Amino acid sequence: MRSILLADGCSTDARIFRTCVPPDVLVREARDGREALRVLEEWPAGTHPDLVVLAYRLPRLSGPDLVRAVRRRVAAGEAPVIVLTPVPDEAAEAAARTAGADEVFAKPIAREEFASRARAILRRWLSSG
Repeated sequence: MRSILLADGCSTDARIFRTCVPPDVLVREARDGREALRVLEEWPAGTHPDLVVLAYRLPRLSGPDLVRAVRRRVAAGEAPVIVLTPVPDEAAEAAARTAGADEVFAKPIAREEFASRARAILRRWLSSG
């Protein structure tokens, strides 16, 4: 079963994200950065999410620090990491990519656009792995 880790402190954004995900994909959610790391550590041994989606600004751990912490557990090439920034911000995008994010999307992002871009990222990643 495919799985996604979603860390977003906004319940509305998380609900919108869930509408983009097929019903056969497990989504595990976290509302802050520390919870995201705890959820990631609880993933079954030897496995990891197929996709990680993180809000850039989260309570308790966010932005590049959270991306680096995720990358210590899920290496580049094992699963793509998408970071959602609150507004278009070149500095935040550069910092997230330098920390290990594969893609950075600025919110608000239309549900259909997010879904199609996330599917494209997964297709590229799955076909290369």
